Amino acid sequence: SGNHDLNDFSKESVPCDSIDIGANCWLGANSVILPRVKLLPGTIVGAGSVVTRGFGIGNIVAAGNPAIIVRRRSE
Repeated sequence: SGNHDLNDFSKESVPCDSIDIGANCWLGANSVILPRVKLLPGTIVGAGSVVTRGFGIGNIVAAGNPAIIVRRRSE
């Protein structure tokens, strides 16, 4: 993940905290995952959603801005 340096606009990108995406996750088109978020295995993120935090469980469907759990998937 990366961000912009607000003190030096000539820098294209500066590193920031990581994003952890587990196995078998699916991210919908134009979704945004913010730094420090950990998505556990089997998480689906709806199109256009903004994920601001991890959910602590996997096999879920999350959507919205900010994203919330909208469904728990059966395994």
